[in-house]
Amino acid sequence: VECRASFEYFVHRFFNCIPGVGTLVWNWHLSLFCDELESLARRVYRGEQKTHDLVVNVPFGTTKSSIISILFQCWVWSWWPEARFLCGTHTDSLALNLAQRAKDVIESELYRTCFPNVLIRTEVSAKEDYANTVGGERKSCTVGGKTPMGRHSHFCILDDPLDPQG
Repeated sequence: VECRASFEYFVHRFFNCIPGVGTLVWNWHLSLFCDELESLARRVYRGEQKTHDLVVNVPFGTTKSSIISILFQCWVWSWWPEARFLCGTHTDSLALNLAQRAKDVIESELYRTCFPNVLIRTEVSAKEDYANTVGGERKSCTVGGKTPMGRHSHFCILDDPLDPQG
């Protein structure tokens, strides 16, 4: 119940379900991420008009992708499993990595125990595009490749849109 009510609580509880993640070192900015994302998600769920876009511009290694591109979708699906996500990045490999890690959290034993109603549909289960059994979706696209055209979502997450090497 607490996990559905608080994104920050959810992050603390499920962070270690992300494959290959290091130790969570909490800092004030992570509370800010969680508060902003929770407020945004609740507003979208209630169908309220958008007041602003949330732009997070922080250095690499500050847990941004783990919280925003991986755990946010998992948390929203815990209380609004019909939510649809469109997630973009600069390369297919990063889009795949982020999508797969979110899927791994959803398929973890802890998540299955806490939220048994959130099940990945086997017939709509590609590595970067998948859906759950009640209509929620995660679709991936890339800045220079896969197009988001025709994909409708409640949330659009753009993580690392620029190739740092390019």
